[in-house]
Amino acid sequence: MKNKEYNNRMKMNRIIALVTFCLVCSLTYSQTRVTVSGVVSDSHGETLVGVSIYEKSDPSKGIVTDYEGKYKTTVTAGDVLVFSYIGFNTREIKVGIEPNQFINVEME
Repeated sequence: MKNKEYNNRMKMNRIIALVTFCLVCSLTYSQTRVTVSGVVSDSHGETLVGVSIYEKSDPSKGIVTDYEGKYKTTVTAGDVLVFSYIGFNTREIKVGIEPNQFINVEME
């Protein structure tokens, strides 16, 4: 009798472990990260150096454009990228779910 109870508990523990594993995997998948790159320029096509770019959901994860106005970052799919530069209006662009995206931004 005790052996049967032990076996039932072991089966239940395995089921709980499997369900927990599936939940963790689904949460990890929903947080998919994608690579976004591009060039930031003004309305005349001049590239802009030092434009601040960050995820709206986590401003601490920011980068700046290089000397050619180029940037490359990894963000959460579906999040919003914020582009900010002195003397220009701030731009917000939603990131898609594709793994590698090229987004050129014109600051106004």
